[in-house]
Amino acid sequence: FRAVFNQTGQFTCLLDPMGTLMEANHTTLASAQLTQNEVANQPYWEAPWWHPATQPRLREMVTAAARGQDTHRELAWQCPDRTVLAVDLTLTPCRDEEGRITLLLAEARDVTDRKRAETRLRTSEEKYKGAFVSASAGLLLTDDRGRVIDANPAAERLLGLGKAHLLARHVADPAWRPLDANGHPLPADQLPAARALAE
Repeated sequence: FRAVFNQTGQFTCLLDPMGTLMEANHTTLASAQLTQNEVANQPYWEAPWWHPATQPRLREMVTAAARGQDTHRELAWQCPDRTVLAVDLTLTPCRDEEGRITLLLAEARDVTDRKRAETRLRTSEEKYKGAFVSASAGLLLTDDRGRVIDANPAAERLLGLGKAHLLARHVADPAWRPLDANGHPLPADQLPAARALAE
């Protein structure tokens, strides 16, 4: 246990059932730039890596864990250089052979990169959605089978159909009779969606 406790990349601490910090692993101490003596024997929610604003939530988590509940929340982890990490904190009660809770295991996993990726994706989706909706050209979004899964307002106007009637229709629907630049019927395999899938 000792080897795993100190070699894990997570910020892991051992607490007594009241939430007093008994020991922090090497990853935690390195991040905080502190020694074991500097962090031990204080309430876990008052540890220097927690922002004071998180203390009420941490105390609630400790109380729940002391009652036998596994708890977890995403919280802000503050580094000495003021860098703030997003961490997923889990508190797990540990019992002895008689079922009594003797320890609380606190494990905080750094999820900063995941949160940043989620933010970038959300921003990208919002930009795409804005461009899609405001485009003056009629745009249909299809799945890999050519079925319409979204349509912008311009497409609804040009086709004279509401989105509810467009969804799940196939881009090669004969009723639409797509034409090429010379006004000739466009073969199904030459439709833009079919050509994109073929490539």
